[in-house]
Amino acid sequence: MIVKQAAAEDPVGGAAPIRAERPALGWILLLWAMTFALIAYLAATTDFGGFLRALHEARLGMLIAAVAGFALAVYWLDVVTLRFLLQASGHRIGRAAVMRLRAVAYLWQTIHYGLGLAYMTGSVSWSSRRSLTSSASPLLLLAAADISTICGALLLGLVVAGAWLPESIPWWPALAMGVGGFALLPGACLLSRFPGLMRLLGRHGQSLGEAARALSAPQILKLYLLRAVVILVYITAEALFLRSFDFRVPLPALLLFEPLILLVVALPIAVYGIGTSQIAMRFLFSDFVPNATAPEAAVDAYSTATILAIIAVRLVLGVAAMLFLTRRRSKPTTQGGCPRG
Repeated sequence: MIVKQAAAEDPVGGAAPIRAERPALGWILLLWAMTFALIAYLAATTDFGGFLRALHEARLGMLIAAVAGFALAVYWLDVVTLRFLLQASGHRIGRAAVMRLRAVAYLWQTIHYGLGLAYMTGSVSWSSRRSLTSSASPLLLLAAADISTICGALLLGLVVAGAWLPESIPWWPALAMGVGGFALLPGACLLSRFPGLMRLLGRHGQSLGEAARALSAPQILKLYLLRAVVILVYITAEALFLRSFDFRVPLPALLLFEPLILLVVALPIAVYGIGTSQIAMRFLFSDFVPNATAPEAAVDAYSTATILAIIAVRLVLGVAAMLFLTRRRSKPTTQGGCPRG
């Protein structure tokens, strides 16, 4: 458990307080320590002159516009997918509520991904009057769908652009990781239909499998398609981000590189993928930096500017949702003393 639900007063308003348990707090501090260690490594191994020169020569206006469009597109697709999974598993929450829920979760995820997950779980539980494990089920299934779709994109990238795979990355392990990860979503949906197997997960096994058990084959396909659109947005956005720094990465190579970067970001060893994604980008993009005496420094400038811009836009979304909720809760009641909405 990353966090523990302590109380709840509002279904999606961020007023469902959560508190970190001691082991979880230790894990969060360890994660931040590892993140700072990665940042220190990058700072010690980069050329700051080349870093600043790359920033000066970049089209930062184009980058900011692309980041804003990317963040909003992914946010909206997350809302659509999350609402689809909540409805499929019997959680009746309106679109506006899900929009606020997803936006506020960005604030918690800035500290730790698990805090965002815990916040959404507690809020869904309060709103739907369902148990925490039942409410966590669609959120965990969404995470499984993301990993499964990323691995599917990796398999496609290996087929289309396998020649671009760096020599230091063995082909067969990448293929095995892609096949195994792609099978995660259908495997979870299949196993959830066997009560005996789910009981092996403990007394909450059945509740955790609710969302997977509720999906039909067409709904699983729809979930794959929704998350595939997200991956397409990531690839398109990465191409625009790279263009703003004049990096010349061929599209076939990007079809392979982007799933690899997303899998590195998913590793639970850094906050928001800070450090891990930058090291991965160094490894993958340094050969595509034109006319640079310090290609790694140029890639560091690119990755740092991109990550910070994405975090900033998502924090703005989260703060805007919090302000909207504050105004909404301060409005006069309608009838019977119940707040509007």
